[in-house]
Amino acid sequence: MRSSRLRRSFICIITCTMLMCVQPLTVFAAESVTNHFASVNHITKQIRQNHIPNHAVSIVKGDKLFYSKGYGSADITPFEIGNDADAHSSIVQIIIDVFKRLKLLAPDILRIIHHRQPSAHNPQGAFILLFNMCYLLITFLLVASIIRLRDFRKRINKSKLGFYSNVAFTVLINLMLPVVLLISAPALLKASWKAAMIPSPDMAVVLALFSAVLFVTGILKSRISLTTIQKNRMKSRSTWN
Repeated sequence: MRSSRLRRSFICIITCTMLMCVQPLTVFAAESVTNHFASVNHITKQIRQNHIPNHAVSIVKGDKLFYSKGYGSADITPFEIGNDADAHSSIVQIIIDVFKRLKLLAPDILRIIHHRQPSAHNPQGAFILLFNMCYLLITFLLVASIIRLRDFRKRINKSKLGFYSNVAFTVLINLMLPVVLLISAPALLKASWKAAMIPSPDMAVVLALFSAVLFVTGILKSRISLTTIQKNRMKSRSTWN
């Protein structure tokens, strides 16, 4: 899974660059929340002034995101390694991997994706910048401003060195679907209860049945997903070449 490793590395590089290239270590050395906000605002101001869309800087404490600012949105990031949905799903997968919920190995990932989803198995060519894979230029990434980084990106030669697909996003959907169904079921039950207050018993029955089906489906999907992941881990070593 070379593409997955490259994407995770790119996300880390981009995040570190945004936090450190403008004011090195300022965010980490600040003593108050106000200074943190000022650092984020300063970075996002340069992003807006230089029209670099699809970049955001966030402050996270524990497992909560309590401040985030960014600029615009775009299908392709300036670093040309995918869209924002793939970036978010990659971060979620890293978290899942850290907590040992899902191993980011080819056997585990490919086996929980349905073969009827061709988009997950058709990787597209992606331009990967050479400097992202060069350790000799790490110093440049840490000390350069966003303006210099953008100019450097325009001058450097690009070549198709790898591929990426929406496998990450497809895996994320498979993992989140049970949660979405479980969350939506109570809301539909509440709606069916309100519908029962008006002279429309047929609608109340339909909503109640539909919400019950969603609730049961969510439970079954969550159990099936966990069981599938566990079985695939057991079989991956013997079936993957």
